[in-house]
Amino acid sequence: MFFRSSLRRYLARVRASVPALLFTAGVCAGEVVAWFTSLGFIVATVSALGVVMMVRGVRRACAFVGILVGLVIGGAEILTHPSAVAGSDVQILLQVKDPPRRRVPGEVVFVGREITGGEGRLVRVRAVDLPWRSLSSVEARDLVWVRGALLPIARPRNPFSWDGWLWRRGVSGEMKALFGSKPVARQHTLLERVREWIVDSVESATKASRGGTLFLSMAFGVQDVLSPPVEGLFTGLGLSHLLVVSGYQVSLVFGLALSALLGVGRAMHASLWMRRLAIGLSLVCATLYVVAIGAEMSSVRALLAAVCLCLSLLTQRRHRFAQRLVVTFLCMHILWPWALFEIGVVLTFAALAGIGIGSVLGAGSRLRTLVWVTLAVWCLTSAVTMVWNGRLSLCGLVLNLALAAPWSVLNCTVGVGGLVLLASGVPGAEVVVRIVGYINLNSAVENRCIFASR
Repeated sequence: MFFRSSLRRYLARVRASVPALLFTAGVCAGEVVAWFTSLGFIVATVSALGVVMMVRGVRRACAFVGILVGLVIGGAEILTHPSAVAGSDVQILLQVKDPPRRRVPGEVVFVGREITGGEGRLVRVRAVDLPWRSLSSVEARDLVWVRGALLPIARPRNPFSWDGWLWRRGVSGEMKALFGSKPVARQHTLLERVREWIVDSVESATKASRGGTLFLSMAFGVQDVLSPPVEGLFTGLGLSHLLVVSGYQVSLVFGLALSALLGVGRAMHASLWMRRLAIGLSLVCATLYVVAIGAEMSSVRALLAAVCLCLSLLTQRRHRFAQRLVVTFLCMHILWPWALFEIGVVLTFAALAGIGIGSVLGAGSRLRTLVWVTLAVWCLTSAVTMVWNGRLSLCGLVLNLALAAPWSVLNCTVGVGGLVLLASGVPGAEVVVRIVGYINLNSAVENRCIFASR
């Protein structure tokens, strides 16, 4: 009896501190159930829950409402998913959706949207050897003809499988191309031209050195610019998160812009209106950064977190960190159903939880906060990684404490700032980018990467 009363008091305190927790847990549970069941079961369950809530009311039933919402979201996603496509000898016209991957010499992999069919289904194409020669120069939004055997992608029972990952991205079939044409049409958007300018400017300023490619990978998430041995060494050292743009990089850009604008405001003795303007402009800077790197899921997750933070700052409400974290997690599952099955999502929120725990443990001292945040983030993300692939990097703890933060700050603030100055036409701005590339090239980890690649 005492245990039950203590548990109720504890749950009451949790609900008061994090009001969105039960609803978010219900949404996640509903989506998980929807993955493993059929549309008929989902419709029956939603109908039954609806009747129960009509009879008993929805007061104090946040979890049940969340389950209902999760089932509806999952069922709608299953219902609207394009049908699988298959054939032993299929020829289709595709528009390349994302920049192709060229991780291995003689191979190009891309996802294209079907143009000749009526459904606009997505097909993942892998071209090797002869087809690769024709498709080696393909870029995003190009129109190409491909021909080969097409295997269907259906929703598997295992949500963590390769087919499950492809299915959640809307891919209906996988093709090993036997023939590929050169691009029959090429369309470039303004954002794609901006990304091309970023790559060309960095390569020109750093003379296409390895330090410049590290800057492109760490600050803008440009893929396939590093050799496999270098990427493998970063993974072995527990620093692979530096090679992709995630919430950490977006938070750095947002925090730098906010600190700079608030500093200017304090110097000018600005009013509350100017403070709100600084918060809004910082969010605009973070949004432009996310758009420039391609609006990947990891960066959008961090942008959502920044939006939640801005709303709490603008409304002058000091919500708990856990509440903002749970609300961001809820937004992810509404925008991207079954985000819980994505290792990147789990790692991101493990890192955010580590930031919250470290901030509490290190309160009162900036140095102590930095150490506790780094330690808590490493512990939580390493636990997720160990469960996922059975690997734990003790060396990564030391390197993350001593190297990860300043290295990311260098590339994501100084380097990105140098590119902004370069785009503004400031004389000598390329020197800033060149210095960042030089420091990357002569870092201890980079020297070890060069030795390993030889």
